[in-house]
Amino acid sequence: KYKLKKEDSIKIQRYKGLGEMNPDELYDTTMKKDSRILKKIVYEDYLETDLVFNQLMGKEVKSRKKFIIQNYDEVKELDV
Repeated sequence: KYKLKKEDSIKIQRYKGLGEMNPDELYDTTMKKDSRILKKIVYEDYLETDLVFNQLMGKEVKSRKKFIIQNYDEVKELDV
């Protein structure tokens, strides 16, 4: 855990896509081997995988919310 001092400040940025980052930020977060994290994703059932991606990234909020509520307790790492 980190403990902030009163004079410390935190800057939070959000990006919709990689094109919004400046070149230095893009390098540090996606290209620099010392600071990036790559995880291999393997799937066996194409149709089930397609369904999950559509639930998580599709326009329908109701199914995404249902998926999150049903699966929140299986999360091992969370990047917000």
